[in-house]
Amino acid sequence: MRVERWKKIGAERAALRLPPQQNAPSGGFSNLTWSKPVYAGDTVAYASEFTAKRLLASRPGLGDATLLGHAHARGIRCNWSK
Repeated sequence: MRVERWKKIGAERAALRLPPQQNAPSGGFSNLTWSKPVYAGDTVAYASEFTAKRLLASRPGLGDATLLGHAHARGIRCNWSK
């Protein structure tokens, strides 16, 4: 499904004569804690909030974002930052 989504985004950008989307690997998460175990098959809902962003001098056109996130599954809460 993600491949189809990115193909659609690429086609939309091309139709608007915008350059292709550039993506880079995620730096991962920090401070990821669940209050109790979450199991395979659980549905996890989450939300995140951008708290800061900066451009990368070493990779023109790309940047790094700082996020705070919250998730829950079966009433179990999770907090994380990136």
